[in-house]
Amino acid sequence: GGFESNGTCEINGVAHITGGGIPEKIGRVLRRSGLGAHLDNLFDPPEIVSYCQKTGNISDHDAYRAWNMGQGMALITPEPDKVLAEAKKYGIGAQLAGEITKQPGISLKSRGAESPDKELSFQSG
Repeated sequence: GGFESNGTCEINGVAHITGGGIPEKIGRVLRRSGLGAHLDNLFDPPEIVSYCQKTGNISDHDAYRAWNMGQGMALITPEPDKVLAEAKKYGIGAQLAGEITKQPGISLKSRGAESPDKELSFQSG
């Protein structure tokens, strides 16, 4: 196997959102740069996550810190339109989640069961 082309998009970072939440995984990719991210358009979490939050009385902040909340992978790119076009070409569900910020830390607009649309902040660490 191998790659059949030289690529079509510039990618500056990749975070696979498993075994930890968005703040840890994206924060790890951005840590050396001193940059952060504001994510205001994440995928909705699956219904099972809402059920677990409600049953276990788990806050959105804790849920985003520990679980992927429906996010599979994050790509950091200066060419989001090209990346989205490539994803669509291969049948991959993708959307622009937010933007990189000069301030360290991760902030996001919650889609959790506790407080949908609430802004949550996480420190880089």
